[in-house]
Order: sequence, then structure tokens, then C-alpha cells
Amino acid sequence: MLMSESTQGGDGPVMPVIPVLPIIEGFRTRPAVPPPGTIFALGWLMAELFDPRRRVSTTVRQPPFDAEPPLYKPLPPALMAQVEGSSPDFVVDFSEDKQGFYINGKKYSPSDPPMTTVSIGALHHWRVKNESHEVHPFHIHQVHFLIYAQNGVKLERPEWLDTVNVPVEGNVDLVMDFTDPIIRGMSLFHCHLLSHEDKGMMAKILFK
Repeated sequence: MLMSESTQGGDGPVMPVIPVLPIIEGFRTRPAVPPPGTIFALGWLMAELFDPRRRVSTTVRQPPFDAEPPLYKPLPPALMAQVEGSSPDFVVDFSEDKQGFYINGKKYSPSDPPMTTVSIGALHHWRVKNESHEVHPFHIHQVHFLIYAQNGVKLERPEWLDTVNVPVEGNVDLVMDFTDPIIRGMSLFHCHLLSHEDKGMMAKILFK
């Protein structure tokens, strides 16, 4: 299970920590706790853990000296600063009226083409806006994101999430982790309130 833990005494970013990783190749790996200030690429981590080429065993024994190291991939601070400081690669705009709920002015239909297409292998900057008078929780399938700013103000404790509340008449800025090499095909992002997504606040995303 992914857990959040402050990396710099409460003043730095929040990183995902995996206290005990699954048993891989017949051995239990050591806890994957990187140095302070480290930020994970979750897509890379998930790909490593669920790579079908790895044999998962129920046998638990002490690992030999040549056992695999903990699985995590630090993200360079310069790369994170570059993504966070860039213009949004994509904007999600939640809105509603008496006829329904919308993303970027469109009500969802199962026959819709993808609203956006992403080439797997990079981090993207997304901005999610809420034009309505109620909170909408943004959720995306398959990937995680780092929320680092709300209403244009950087957060003291950025967090890796897959769902975040978008404030009334406000916005959030996200670093989308599109680095997982095993993600392909059509997926969805939407408001995580069932009555809202069922009434149109949902859209497709194509991973290539």
C-alpha cells in the first residue's frame, strides 16, 4: 500500500513510501526508503512491481547479497521545476448547468473519441479548473499525479494522489506521471461524484 510521508520535516514535498515491497523472485525486498527530498516516478515503480516477466513466489527467506535493490526512481528536482514552471499541456474545465455536467463544455457519451491523447514516457503539467459553485473531485484512471499548486499558490506539502478536490471557482496544478510503460489504450478521467460523472462530467484519454 502506498503511504505518504514528509521528506523535509514538513517543509518539503510529500513522497510515496513503500514500507515493505511485494515478494519478488522468491525474496522479500528491503524497505524502499530513499534519501530525504526524493520524489518517486510512480508509473515506473508500478511497472517494475507488476512486470509479468517477474516470478512472484510465496516463499519468504533472507535475500542473498546479490538480491535486487529497492525499486524506486528519484525524479531530478530540475525536471520537476521545469514541468511545474511550464504552461499547462492540457486543461480540464469542470462546469455545470441545469441540463447536466461538462468537461471542457462537453457532456460525456460512450461513443465519444478521446478528448486528449498522451504519448507514454514523460511528465506533463495539467491544470484542472472548476467553473461551478460546488467542489468537484478530479479523478483519473491508470496514473497518479503530484498536486503542487492550488489557485496559483504553491503548496507547502505537495502530494501524490489519484483524486483531488478542485475548489469552488478555483483550480489545481498537477504533474501527471505518464511514465508507466505498461499503460496503453483508452481510459477515463472524471468528477469522482457518481451523480456528476453519470450526468456527463467524464471524458476519455488515449494512452499511446
